[in-house]
Amino acid sequence: ARANNLEVAGFEFIESIDGRTVVYDVNTNTNYNPDVEKVAPKSGPGSVAAYLKRVEAEVGGLVSVGRR
Repeated sequence: ARANNLEVAGFEFIESIDGRTVVYDVNTNTNYNPDVEKVAPKSGPGSVAAYLKRVEAEVGGLVSVGRR
């Protein structure tokens, strides 16, 4: 949030099987706003998908969450 000069943001996260806290959603406004998405330099959902793809590559595959 600091790197993007966000003063207020909501973070949703889960704990992975190996105990890491993984952020899966960051909300910078109250709801999805298509007007903001049109003028933003990157797609919000696309950026999250790209990040998750990088995480998947780092851990060597998909990580199952919710079952222990």
